[in-house]
Amino acid sequence: MKVHVVYDAQGAIISMGVPGPLGPDLRGPVFGAQAITGQHVAELEVPAEQSHLTLSELADKVQVNVRTRPHTLSAKP
Repeated sequence: MKVHVVYDAQGAIISMGVPGPLGPDLRGPVFGAQAITGQHVAELEVPAEQSHLTLSELADKVQVNVRTRPHTLSAKP
């Protein structure tokens, strides 16, 4: 499962959601959470051991590992 994540430079999650399908005819504004200065946005794979969690639970238990390239989700210490 993948999630759409907005996070800061330290990997703290600001916003998390499930990416939706976008058709080829989509025109107009960009949908979904947007990053502001100092934030990042990515679509990241949820680790298998946390895949059973709800989005709310997941946001509480994981952070973005900004030391890896590409960035990944990992359990909070």
